[in-house]
Amino acid sequence: MAAAMVKLGASAFCDDLVAVPMNQPKPMALPGYPFLKLGVDSGESLGYEVREISPVLPGDDRRQISVPGADPAASLPLIRIYILAEGNQPEVEILKPQDAAVELIRHSYASPCIKESGMSAFHLKSCAELVDRLPIRRLRRPRRLDRIQEVAELVRHDASMAEGSDNDS
Repeated sequence: MAAAMVKLGASAFCDDLVAVPMNQPKPMALPGYPFLKLGVDSGESLGYEVREISPVLPGDDRRQISVPGADPAASLPLIRIYILAEGNQPEVEILKPQDAAVELIRHSYASPCIKESGMSAFHLKSCAELVDRLPIRRLRRPRRLDRIQEVAELVRHDASMAEGSDNDS
C-alpha cells in the first residue's frame, strides 16, 4: 500500500511502523528508513523493476526499494491514519472515537510489552489524545494486486479532503 501511494506522489518513508511523538502542536510522523520492502510480484505490478534489485535478506523474496524524495531527517505532518482491513470493495470508513482508540491500541507495535513495562496508562492516554487530534479511518480493500492502484486513488482522494481542514467534517 505504501509503495502504491509513493507511485501516486506521496512522500511515504515507512511501510510498516511510524513513530508519532505527542509533544508537538500537530501530530507528526518521525522519519524512518527511506526504503520500502516489496515482494517481486507486488513490485512488478506497481511498475518497479525489482528483479534486478538485491533481496532484503538472502533467500527473501522481498526487495528494498528507495523512496524518491524521502528525507530521513524531516518529520512529516499527519493528516489521517488508516487502519487496514480486508473487504470486497475499496472503501473508507469513518471510525467513532472509541473504535478508533481500540484500533490504535490493537495495532500498536509494542502492545505486548506495554503491560509489563508499566506504561499501559500512558499508552492509553496517548492513543486517546491521537484520536482527539487526528481523524482515524478504516480502509477496507480487497487483497488483490490488480486493485491496489484503485485503493491508492481512494486514499489519495480521502486524504485530499483533509488538507487545509482542521476538523473531520
